[in-house]
Amino acid sequence: MLAVLVAPLAAQTGESVFSDTIDVNVVNIEVVVTDKQGRPVTDLGRDGFEVYEDGQLVELSNFFAI
Repeated sequence: MLAVLVAPLAAQTGESVFSDTIDVNVVNIEVVVTDKQGRPVTDLGRDGFEVYEDGQLVELSNFFAI
């Protein structure tokens, strides 16, 4: 879509245009962690979680704790 919007402007100004398409896959996983008494565990960070896809460890690109 960006190339479609930029190309007519570039043609008018005589500038060359570079465009590229990138596929990005992000999956949001919401997790609620509780202790044995059902109380929320709030002191966990990124290092407290591991995510696996098809048996392979996946790097967490984003982490947000509320």
